[in-house]
Amino acid sequence: MKVASPTDHYRIDAEEFDYFSLPNRQHDDDARRKQEAVTKAASFPHSGRVLDIGAGNGWVQRILKASNCQVVNMELGIVNLKKLRAELGSQILCVVADAARLPFRSGAFDSIVASEMLEHVNEPAQVVQESARCLMNGGRLTVSTPYKENIPTYLCIHCNKPTPANAHIHTFDEHRHASQLKSSGFSEIRFFLIQNKVLHLLRISHFLRFLPYTLWRIIDRFSNLLVRKVQTIVVTARKVNARESSR
Repeated sequence: MKVASPTDHYRIDAEEFDYFSLPNRQHDDDARRKQEAVTKAASFPHSGRVLDIGAGNGWVQRILKASNCQVVNMELGIVNLKKLRAELGSQILCVVADAARLPFRSGAFDSIVASEMLEHVNEPAQVVQESARCLMNGGRLTVSTPYKENIPTYLCIHCNKPTPANAHIHTFDEHRHASQLKSSGFSEIRFFLIQNKVLHLLRISHFLRFLPYTLWRIIDRFSNLLVRKVQTIVVTARKVNARESSR
């Protein structure tokens, strides 16, 4: 599905949605587990430059604050970036830009994160391609999206046209992610299926929130083996140079 102007929508969304205030405890727990999984998959370098596309409340900046990494927080709108700088300090780097047209030189970053944003853009393959351009050879891209999402649509009260729930206009699985990544010159593609929907539906995940990530992940993986109802896919891949890809 394509929409007329998702870029304009998310600029407005950035003015309206407060990424610093999650609606409830369960939503907060879900977001935390997702962030832990992305962090584990990304294997962030101890130093270097990291780009967080769709930075939201700046969680990547927060987890890397004790490292020697230089994090660039990127959003379509300026409001949440201002909140981020007000909270964490004016020294942090913030950029307002479109993920399909990254305003950085080629090879500028050691690591790029695009968590929970590819499902929102018109051309996710273009975002992956731009990420490949901006990564140094050997750099790593880590993304997360909903997994095999059945996206309901509603009739918009304003325009009387079908509107996808949560502004999700794409659904992803292993094959679609792999195709986009390989086309952009990535290799060593790894998938992590997390957040069993049954645990979420029965609110068991709420009672597991005190567990460390490693133990929670064991339970989550076992649940996915029993009932393959997965909420999120995390993908990590390494950019290869032309010489490696021709071998």
